[in-house]
Amino acid sequence: MGLCIKSFFGGEVSFDGCSQEFIDANFRFKREHEPGLVKGNLDGFDIDGIYLNPTDPANPPNPSIIKVPDHCRAEITCDEDGYTIRYCCNIAANAFVNLVLPESKLRAFAHGNAPSGWPINDHTNWNAAS
Repeated sequence: MGLCIKSFFGGEVSFDGCSQEFIDANFRFKREHEPGLVKGNLDGFDIDGIYLNPTDPANPPNPSIIKVPDHCRAEITCDEDGYTIRYCCNIAANAFVNLVLPESKLRAFAHGNAPSGWPINDHTNWNAAS
């Protein structure tokens, strides 16, 4: 993937090798300070979290929501076997967060759970995404 440079501000998602159809079928995203979920786009954008398709048997009981901290970027790579998610985090911000703000760390939430104030990962919220 190469050198990872990430600013301190704004969680992000980027895609490599993914089609729009694949993104729509497998992911929804929580934007910062917005109540609902949105569909992704090939360009990538600022996010607060990634929601994995709740109907995909590969997800439950694995994490179905991934919190992406402001100092990190989630890099989703697609291939014939599916997808992988790698993370690029600002090393200085990561050290600060781990020491001072542990609730802001990169975290995964099990199926049926969500961070406080976030929609749960269910069929209603998944299908309502704009």
